[in-house]
Amino acid sequence: MAPRLGSLSDELLLMILEEVNLNCYHRAWSLKKKVNQTSPHSLLNVCLVSQQLCRLASSLIYQQVSIPANKIQDDDQNPAEEIRYTFEANVVAHTRHLTVDNSMNWSAFRNLLPRMQRLETITWHFWETPFPAIIKRVLSKQLPDVKLYIEEFSIGYRTDDEDVQKADLNLLKSLVGIPNIHAAKVEINYEHPVSMRWLKDVLLSSKKLEILHLTLPRNRDGRIEWGHDDLGVYDLCIEDGEQLENLKELVYECRCYDFKKIVPISFFNWSKIRHLELRGHVLRYYVDYLRTQDVYFQTLVLEFIATCGYRVDGDKIVDDFITQLHGLERLELANPYDQLPVSTIALHGNTLKSLSIRFIRRSVDPYSFLGLTLPYEVPQLESLNVSCPHITSLALDVGLTDFLPYDILAALSRFPNLTSLRVYCTFADLGTYYASHYDRRLHPDKNLPHVHTDRLTVRHMFSYISAHKIGEPFERLEVMFGNFPRSMARITMRPADQERPNVLFICHKDEDGNAAVEDDVTDNEDPGWDGYFNAERLKNSPGQTWPENLEDIMAAEEEADRVLKSIDVPIEEVEEDGTDSLFGES
Repeated sequence: MAPRLGSLSDELLLMILEEVNLNCYHRAWSLKKKVNQTSPHSLLNVCLVSQQLCRLASSLIYQQVSIPANKIQDDDQNPAEEIRYTFEANVVAHTRHLTVDNSMNWSAFRNLLPRMQRLETITWHFWETPFPAIIKRVLSKQLPDVKLYIEEFSIGYRTDDEDVQKADLNLLKSLVGIPNIHAAKVEINYEHPVSMRWLKDVLLSSKKLEILHLTLPRNRDGRIEWGHDDLGVYDLCIEDGEQLENLKELVYECRCYDFKKIVPISFFNWSKIRHLELRGHVLRYYVDYLRTQDVYFQTLVLEFIATCGYRVDGDKIVDDFITQLHGLERLELANPYDQLPVSTIALHGNTLKSLSIRFIRRSVDPYSFLGLTLPYEVPQLESLNVSCPHITSLALDVGLTDFLPYDILAALSRFPNLTSLRVYCTFADLGTYYASHYDRRLHPDKNLPHVHTDRLTVRHMFSYISAHKIGEPFERLEVMFGNFPRSMARITMRPADQERPNVLFICHKDEDGNAAVEDDVTDNEDPGWDGYFNAERLKNSPGQTWPENLEDIMAAEEEADRVLKSIDVPIEEVEEDGTDSLFGES
């Protein structure tokens, strides 16, 4: 006789409930909404069966919580009573990931934290005031195993306002000595010597620090504000013997050009770092040093390592460095002057799952000159496919001329495990279009770019790759045609009519299995791009597509679908009739 459900151990019952909750395991619960609106219904029903099942199911339902400030505020009630009536017991008991992004009654919050028996992480986004001392004490004394993630933390604002400067320093002082800090993601706006010194003290006092991001501010286009004023220091005032011993992930962007002003190499224990991202010309000194060391990176991202003056030497450093590494799972390179040989990438073929290799883009990269790295051609892609069969995510440059490169798309469709692809379209040696192809004096009949027709081209590319895909189904295509900033204020020379802004298009299948195209276009685009965004222009001037008759092809496909549905002809019979594909030859 099979045992009764209630007679099973907690471990077995929890395994059963996890299977029930397989698709909703990481569902977050918002205190702004009712429980039955955001929690898995199946587990909520289980909670009604018995106290044992209620206790176990609750541990799966309530895992993440974001606390609105109005839930913990001063009022006429005692803080303990406020907690008792505001928060569900299950939410408090089973919360594992907590986010704080606003001010609240810190005394009430202090009393709440010890009741979160399963709490694993706190992500802190609120920086209008220093980190509360009472929360700091609770974390260090009562919750020593809870990991604190410091995120969206901006320091070093350049200002003559002494009050602002003091507030900036007080924020840093309040973070010194918190042993729970596991990650610190810091955006450095201005390299003030005092701020840098206090930041160093914060990092060194965080003995459990494993993730460190030192980045620069970015504008809406994603472009780094790379201006260098040579004031202050960026080296954090590191002294001999000071080191972050347990760091596993380092993201470091540096705006200066003098290697004496960067964070000293000795500050990091490179033998433990597994995730490394370096962005900045001067960081070639890091790469030059690391290629002589025994390091074990799983993720490597290098951007702007080689400058114009270090063109040959810079490439050699990067190539040699990647050759000496082993077991990379993710590799990203931006602005290699010569395309990285596939034979070098193949050294990581047994482990590499994500690869991105592209040249600089005027819109987002802080570079003072433009160069062209020729995209990979079909033979190189086929070699990459054979040598790196585990790649699931790929980003690369693809050249466009009069015709859509179906041979390139077909080669990409043959990557067996590829599910996500990003394409950066290249059009010219300089600028973003082939002058001989787009010169209106030579080709007055050429259509001008438009966001609507670019969406059609992206959908066509996605459909083509999906139709020819081998192995895992194709899930996502991202395409960036344009190479100009969205803000005209950042453009010294007005772009030609044939140019595009750097809109990112994303295509995937919707719930009905149809290709759906999304983009990051907003309602407040720069008026200077009206020709590209204005829908009224299409009434008088068709937009550019690849191929040129794409709209006619898509209309014919839709008509064919309607006819087939009306006469109920199996799709298999149509595919075997020997007619040519509307996509063209692969």
